[in-house]
Amino acid sequence: MKEIAIKQRFYPTSEQVALLEQTFGCVRYIYNSILRWRTDAFYNENQKVNYNAASSRLTELKKDSELSWLNDVSCVPLQQSLRHQQTAFKNFFEGRAKYPAFKGKRIHLEIHDLGGLDVTSPTGQMVVSVLGSVAQMQREQTLEKTRIGIERAKAEGKFKGKQVSEKTLKAVEQAKAFIEKGLSKPQAAKAAGIGVMTLYRHLNGSYQKKY
Repeated sequence: MKEIAIKQRFYPTSEQVALLEQTFGCVRYIYNSILRWRTDAFYNENQKVNYNAASSRLTELKKDSELSWLNDVSCVPLQQSLRHQQTAFKNFFEGRAKYPAFKGKRIHLEIHDLGGLDVTSPTGQMVVSVLGSVAQMQREQTLEKTRIGIERAKAEGKFKGKQVSEKTLKAVEQAKAFIEKGLSKPQAAKAAGIGVMTLYRHLNGSYQKKY
């Protein structure tokens, strides 16, 4: 099987850059907080904390009223940072790596060509996870803003639903006439010069006349 490489370049908006920086900041905070907690348990009580315990600790931190800002970002990259930390501890205990290090605050976000980033590596998975989470969060925020705007417009009597032109309405009437003559809906839509989905939506009463 032939393997191919795909290059992608991200051009985030200023809003997305801010959200990315906020997300990376939260990831760094969680990573360091959990690492300190695990370190104290290891050196003071000789206890090894597993991923499930670390995940439960994350849930506790997010419930802290003083850390409510952790809930402003997606939980996916936060959980992913714990998985990477678990892998780091596993490598340490098995003698393959040094003890996990704390993430420094000097780290900052730079947007550039990702080049040959290996998305199967821990770093690549983290980048893809964070970018995907940011995109999903922004989509949800956009949908919520749209919903609120529609509800406000409906309350003010300004929202009348999707509207269409007289030309399209006439074409729909022609398509209906073709259907009555025995043509199928796809054939009638083609004969009238409109899309079949447009015809279906009008037959279902989904559109309103444009005034």
